[in-house]
Amino acid sequence: MNEPVVFGTAFEALLKTLPPPSASLRAVLAAEGLRLDRPLQVAYPFQTWQRCLWAVVKDQFSHLAPEQAFNTLGLSMTRGFRQTLMGSATFPLIKVVGLERSLMRSTNNSRTMSNAFVSTATRVGEKRVALEQALMPEFVGRVSPATPAELWLFRGTIEGLLVALGTTSHELDLEVVDVTRHQVRLGVRWS
Repeated sequence: MNEPVVFGTAFEALLKTLPPPSASLRAVLAAEGLRLDRPLQVAYPFQTWQRCLWAVVKDQFSHLAPEQAFNTLGLSMTRGFRQTLMGSATFPLIKVVGLERSLMRSTNNSRTMSNAFVSTATRVGEKRVALEQALMPEFVGRVSPATPAELWLFRGTIEGLLVALGTTSHELDLEVVDVTRHQVRLGVRWS
């Protein structure tokens, strides 16, 4: 694909996190390119994803600071992903493979949601992994820069994975590296 897209699976996970959307949210999502009265498309432009995320955050999490709202949305999306066909097949496998090996496969995992990102994972100690995610170089400048708040979605999805796998305690340290590249580093520790 020559254009940065987000796959329908990501939108499905997003929608499964929501209570039935109000008429006003449905109208905003439709104006942004996500028609809820039709089956989901295979892929959507990356810009549609960004605008829909903001619409959901404003509608559902306006009482939270933006970073906390995106983190909470990421947590919810992990629960929503578990309810998708792909997620219902993936989560049992993650439990068998284990958390660390699953995090180390983050490059493959990110490709199930979008063609726009490249992810890397580095084991930095026992039950410690450093993750990094950024736009593919060919897409830099072709999508709007992220706001620092938007990048907290990544933290929330990883936290959702940790919670789903029953970690007893965990710490996540997010560093926003470059909003133009949507680049973040996330230190993950768990027990």
